[in-house]
Amino acid sequence: MVWIIVRYLKKQQLELGDYVYTQNEISDNMYLIHSGYIKIFTEETFGTALYNYGPGDYFGSNELFT
Repeated sequence: MVWIIVRYLKKQQLELGDYVYTQNEISDNMYLIHSGYIKIFTEETFGTALYNYGPGDYFGSNELFT
């Protein structure tokens, strides 16, 4: 099954300040972090990261599978 998933992986490079998707947007992707870090913010957290993801972490799976 892993090899089936690997065929669909696409590399995406982001710069500091880029958005993966916004709070009210439904993502249709799951993101795997190869290098660097992603911080998840909401309007309610007022600039404090709700989640921090780094190499080996993934996010977006909840939206993808529900």
